[in-house]
Amino acid sequence: MAVFASRKLALLFVSSLFLFLDAHGRSFTAPPGDVNDRDNEEWQYPELQPRPRFQYPQYSQQSNSPNRPQPRAAVRDPYCPGNGDGALMCRLVNQYRAQYGLGPVQLDSAVTREAQYWSDQLNLQHACWFLYHDYNYHTRMRARFPGRRFRENAACSGSTGGGAQFILQKWIDSPGHRQNMLTPDWKTIGVGVTSNIWVIDFMN
Repeated sequence: MAVFASRKLALLFVSSLFLFLDAHGRSFTAPPGDVNDRDNEEWQYPELQPRPRFQYPQYSQQSNSPNRPQPRAAVRDPYCPGNGDGALMCRLVNQYRAQYGLGPVQLDSAVTREAQYWSDQLNLQHACWFLYHDYNYHTRMRARFPGRRFRENAACSGSTGGGAQFILQKWIDSPGHRQNMLTPDWKTIGVGVTSNIWVIDFMN
């Protein structure tokens, strides 16, 4: 019984292991802040209450579950080309943003390379149980994209086998991650997926 209880607690711990990065490099639990090379103005977020219930589209099947039937035709989104995990997450994020009247984000290959890099690094470190963000994230992103604001969400589905839909809902349920996804100024998104570790980067 003790072993069973320990495993149950471990699974619950994994499901809650979601971090959000303050782009200024402060504590991961600090309120999100923006990065802007041009000024230091305080970032203002839209009013998030009341929060509508997210409705998943038919194409948002668990992307990494081979036993789930695949839809015959995916809903077209010109901002999220392709049929992979990155395109799927991009479409889900855009549908969620649309519920708040926010514009879509464009899936960007350069931003995706940065997200994929960190997803790969977390996977190499077997970091699903202790997710963390690149301590060099702030410097790395500013070097790649000078003068731009950016944010990152990272999550791991653990042993649940959850795909894009599962991960997105966890981010919706987390105030910090939700704010990251609902920043009005974002124009692009990058998505990195390695095994069960997901990383998304937003940029203006």
